[in-house]
This record gives sequence, C-alpha cells and structure tokens, in this order.
Amino acid sequence: MKTFTECKSTQLRLSALMWSSIIIASLTVQSQSIASSLPAVNFSTFSGTFTPVDPANVGWQFSTNSSTTVTHLGYYDFDQDGLNTSHEVAIWTNAGALVTSATVSPSDPLDGGFRYTSIPSVALASGATYVIGAVTGGSDKYGGVGSNPFSTHPNINYLEGRFDVSTVLTFPTGPAFQEPSIFGPSFKIDTIPEPATLALAGLGLSLISLRGWHWLAPAYQCDEVTRGDRN
Repeated sequence: MKTFTECKSTQLRLSALMWSSIIIASLTVQSQSIASSLPAVNFSTFSGTFTPVDPANVGWQFSTNSSTTVTHLGYYDFDQDGLNTSHEVAIWTNAGALVTSATVSPSDPLDGGFRYTSIPSVALASGATYVIGAVTGGSDKYGGVGSNPFSTHPNINYLEGRFDVSTVLTFPTGPAFQEPSIFGPSFKIDTIPEPATLALAGLGLSLISLRGWHWLAPAYQCDEVTRGDRN
C-alpha cells in the first residue's frame, strides 16, 4: 500500500497533468484563431502592362461564395521596388455603395506583387457581388492578365474588369479594355475559423481532460489508514 506522502505526490502529478492538458487545449484553440490573411487573387505575371496617360479608376467585379472577411486592401507594384505614389483603394457593393476604403502607401508590405495596408475587418455577405477599384495616379503601372492563368481565393469568383478615366476615387462602371482581366487593386481575406467552432473545440478538449482525471483519480485516492505516515 502506498504511503500517504507517495499518494499525495501522485495526486499532485495527476492534477498538474490535468491542468496542463486544459491549458494546452486552450492554447491550441487560440493558435487556430490567429488571423491568417490570404490574397484574393494570385498570378505570375501580367500579359501586358499599362502606364496610364491620364489618372483612371481601375478594378474588377467579383462575387462571394461564402461569408468573407476583408483585412487588407492593396495595389499592384509592377517592379516590386516600391510604388511611385500612394493609391486610394475601395470596395463597393454592386449598386455602388461604399463598403470600405484605404490608402496604400509606397512602402506598405509587399505580398505576391501587391502592396497591402491593413484595415478594420469588413464582412462581405455570402452570394453577393462587389467591385474593387483604385485610382492609378497616372504613374504606377498596372495591367491586364489576358490569356495568362490566374487564380482567386476559394471564397470569391472573378467576374469582369472595370475601367473609368477619373482623377479621384469613384465607383468604376466602365468595362475593361482587356478581359480577363484588369488588376490594379486587390485585397486579402481572413481565414480565421468561426468562433462557434473554436468554442466547441476548446470545450471538447477540456471535457476530455476532465474526464481523464475522473477515470484516474479514484485509483490514487489516499487511503485514510495511510494518514499516519506524513513524512
């Protein structure tokens, strides 16, 4: 029979194991909840690049396959060595209502050929159509992908390019002169799991840990007869 001291030592180890499991479960859930933003569009090179003679609004129309959270707005950096000027970028509903906007600076972080600036997260509804546009500023190159393949994030579908001559940021309605497509602006999409899913995962892991303690504890209950040995 275990002495009282040995029994208490075992209980303490099991208790530490239980709480460690719960903490690890919590940290696992938290790590899954860290935002991982991915580009809305990816391509290798443009089939053609264009330097606008006059400032214009360029962009593209897209639809959503599921609820989508936008975390960054971006503008294409052709030489990937810094933009010549800042660019205003915005997303509108298909009816022209502004959803979000921001200014991309020449030194903003580069990712996949685009420079992105972070914005307060904005939710786009599932099954809806939107337009993203930006002011070219008349100096930085942009381009049409043309026949070159490109891919989009699973949450969205590319629909068509947009182009309007304008010196200020406005909702672009004109058709692009090359399809597919015309890219100047882009955005990033948050891939964070749904909060309900995270909560259930954490609860399940915690319950498993507690259940394990329930199974193990009875085997190591300190027998009252051993309490005389407290060395």
